Amino acid sequence: MKAKKFKLSNFEIPHDLRDKAQSIETQIGELSGVNAVRVDPFAQTVTVDFNEGEVSEKEITSILEENQFM
Repeated sequence: MKAKKFKLSNFEIPHDLRDKAQSIETQIGELSGVNAVRVDPFAQTVTVDFNEGEVSEKEITSILEENQFM
């Protein structure tokens, strides 16, 4: 298992924080091989614990980029 912290962007508007954090947790958490997702909207990071044999760092990054979180 691997833990990786990703730097986020587009969290300028405070009322968006909770909605965006929940969206990230849901989208990344649904990936097979992801064990945990922790979003820190104030630090603008997401830490993902995942099994490298099931999901890659590149796949996680792609989802974050496609949804304009990075």
